Amino acid sequence: MNPQHQQNNRQLAFVGVAALIAALSACGTAPPEPSAAVREAVNYNQRAARAQRAGRIDAARTLYESALRVDRSVENADGIAVNLLGLARVEQAAGNLPVAQAHLDSVLADAPLALPAARKAEAAARRALIGFDAGDNALAADWSRRAEELCLPAACPTRAAIANLRARASLAAGDHANAILFARRALDASDSSGQGTVDDPRIERANANRILGEAAIGLRDTKLARQALGEALALDQALGRADRIRRDLLLLANAHRLDGDRDGARSHIRRALDVSNAAGDASGAREARALLDAP
Repeated sequence: MNPQHQQNNRQLAFVGVAALIAALSACGTAPPEPSAAVREAVNYNQRAARAQRAGRIDAARTLYESALRVDRSVENADGIAVNLLGLARVEQAAGNLPVAQAHLDSVLADAPLALPAARKAEAAARRALIGFDAGDNALAADWSRRAEELCLPAACPTRAAIANLRARASLAAGDHANAILFARRALDASDSSGQGTVDDPRIERANANRILGEAAIGLRDTKLARQALGEALALDQALGRADRIRRDLLLLANAHRLDGDRDGARSHIRRALDVSNAAGDASGAREARALLDAP
């Protein structure tokens, strides 16, 4: 699984039962004890997620299917949606995009057992990610808009990720002003409260700052670009995301180049090359070397 797929999967990860229990406790409401069946499904789901992180795709698929079967047997609507989304991530990572889309369509479909709106928003967001992976930016933009529409009426934990998808779609279309608008919306959603994120809010803050910086470069606003990219770099360093650190450094190099600071640009490119080499990222290293060799 390539680094982009890994990051996509982290952006739209499963919000576990423990997080739900914590949220209910914060509201002063004692959560009901999950049934034995739900606990069994959660166990399967957590084992599936660990298997996928370890690259054991076949095992992850089998475990998600087991979790889905148990959740369907007791009509656990949220669990059904979560495991369909897990299966979609597995199939996307394996390159089986039609199968991944079929799982997502099962979440999005109107069915006798209603699935949570927040999970439908997550499914639409993943359809957008598949569009980006396929190079179909227009399709990705359409799905990111639909994800945003589904996210509005719900207590939506993917709000920041969806705003970043909209920012990414705007950037791909050359609409730098709207990319900045949506990136700032993602920053608002991924504030310290973490209410608009499914995972560590720093992940979406880093993504938003990176998009903001790239869009600012497109507008030749190097002051904004360097500020945003500096924040993205610090977050990605804290998170240990080598592929994103490389990207931040190359974008910072571009901002320095626009400012006429050739030495600063080359320094950032060399750092990106060092990161790529240390991480075993041959593609990233080739990109950095090509930039160093450019006149």
